[in-house]
Amino acid sequence: MNQEQFEALVERLEQESEQRPEWYRAKLGAMALLGYGYIAGMLVLLLAVLALLILMLTRRSGAVIAVKLGIVLVPLIWAVVRAMAVRLEPPSGMELRREVAPELFACIEEVRKQAGAPFAHKVLITDDFNAAVVQHPRLGIFGWPRNYLIVGLPLMQALDLHEFRSVLAHEFGHLSGAHGKFGAWIYRLRTGWARLTQALEQDDHWGKVLFVPFFKWYAPAFAALSFVQARRQEYEADRMAAAVSGEKTAADALIRVHLQGSFLNRHYWRRILQEADTKAEPDARPFAMLRTAFAEHRLDERAKVTLETALKRRTGCDDTHPSLSDRLRALQAQPKLPAPIKTSAADALLGPLAEALAFEFDTQWRQSVTAWWQGRHQYANASRTKLAALASAESELSVDDAFSRAELTEELGDEASAREQLETLAKRAPDHAPTQFALGRIRLANDDESGIELLRTAMRLDTGAEQSACMLIVEYLQRHGRNEEARQHIDHLRNAGERDHAARKERGELRVTDKLSPHGLDAQQVEALVRQLQPFGELRRVYLARKQTIHYQEHPLYILAFERRARWWKFESSGALQAITHRLSQEVAYPGETLIISLDGDNKAFRKKFRAVADAELELQS
Repeated sequence: MNQEQFEALVERLEQESEQRPEWYRAKLGAMALLGYGYIAGMLVLLLAVLALLILMLTRRSGAVIAVKLGIVLVPLIWAVVRAMAVRLEPPSGMELRREVAPELFACIEEVRKQAGAPFAHKVLITDDFNAAVVQHPRLGIFGWPRNYLIVGLPLMQALDLHEFRSVLAHEFGHLSGAHGKFGAWIYRLRTGWARLTQALEQDDHWGKVLFVPFFKWYAPAFAALSFVQARRQEYEADRMAAAVSGEKTAADALIRVHLQGSFLNRHYWRRILQEADTKAEPDARPFAMLRTAFAEHRLDERAKVTLETALKRRTGCDDTHPSLSDRLRALQAQPKLPAPIKTSAADALLGPLAEALAFEFDTQWRQSVTAWWQGRHQYANASRTKLAALASAESELSVDDAFSRAELTEELGDEASAREQLETLAKRAPDHAPTQFALGRIRLANDDESGIELLRTAMRLDTGAEQSACMLIVEYLQRHGRNEEARQHIDHLRNAGERDHAARKERGELRVTDKLSPHGLDAQQVEALVRQLQPFGELRRVYLARKQTIHYQEHPLYILAFERRARWWKFESSGALQAITHRLSQEVAYPGETLIISLDGDNKAFRKKFRAVADAELELQS
């Protein structure tokens, strides 16, 4: 099912859910039960075969065949049972108790009662710009949920009290009535299918033939059905928000969340992280600073542009949330910039606790970011040195060096100069994929549609750029409400993702059935590699071959295989093998992507394959 077919199915189901909602829910429930029925049928079949094998063993007729078949069947049965026993980790966050935040809990309880939602067993506060109600099933796929209300301190700092109540009402709206349990059940079931497929694919078990054909038909239909259910719940939750706080307040909350979220992602956090280029250690207090940052962030011309751009985006099938314009239209509200807030929900409901939480989140942030910060600072210093050397070169730079100069210029914050350099380089080297990609990305970020053609050129020149390029094109088209044009790129993106997944799996392992060919390196390359391997005295034999791959054949995959010197008086642990493999991966420069394997222990069967490849053994001096 391609994107156009999926969207057509979703549209038809949305109409059906509006015209005959009870029939739609019955169909979705029946579809979910069909999945259960198929799994149960397969389990019954497998258990019946297993019982037959046990009977054969007890009667000693065909005992050898029975044992062999049992060895195959038991892991498959276990994989199915484990996959359906979905165990989700509970949500993370700092748990708040009523005695430390009585005003917040009073607000939550009041909104919950108005929404007619079940009790929230735990209230967690996080450093995310978000709020959510999560049902954590204590018995996996069998349910018995515990309700978690998760609120982000930054969200409370961005909204006033009335808007925050609207957000709470929206989240509780997902649990009000019967559809909360129904939706959670559907979600758990979808997770079960995903885990089952993943378990079978990872083991590459023959049992896939029992499930993959069914899932190829069932998964798209069930995804479309459950997608419509999730979309309906968003509209219902918005109506609950309007019922509790009023339509205008609900609309103001939607708009402010979008505007302040854009401010955080596009400006605030970017500005803070850029400090790593000039400061050796992080000293910012981003969560404490948010209180004033939101207050100072006036709804100016930038906010108007942000809102206009958001209103252009149309509802699509990439997200269960409707577009902002459709949500406002459903509330019968006009898209207007809300007035600046006077008192935030954090100050109104948490008081001094808000400052203490901000201090705690700031401490956690500095601890989590310190390693990255120090690495980025060192990289920025090295980049400035490298950029100065490139900028002072007297002769014309090579294409690769010219691209590096533009890339470093952009990374160090001068985007305008980087774009000028890339525009010049693109004319000089129209077949240089990294330049075409970088310039296309920058043009689309500045709403210059000509970037699409550059990204298409980059994809044609380098298939490895397909996923990233398609994502940028899809995001641009959807941002401008051009969902129909985005469809073909979504299909391309999906196909590229599947191909990349297959390629990663193909390049991450070696099987006895894989075919090897000579490495194809010249004498100088072989000599350079041997010179690097010479200090590894524990290596007895080393082979280098090229694996014949299906995907991305233009990028060779080399296999470096080694045998260690036998030491009969010394026990060699698996840790020692891992250590030498790690050293070979870190201390040796290879001619391209290289997979390193040992030919000792269980891998001895591969020795014959490597010895059969011409010129595979590298001559190391004793």
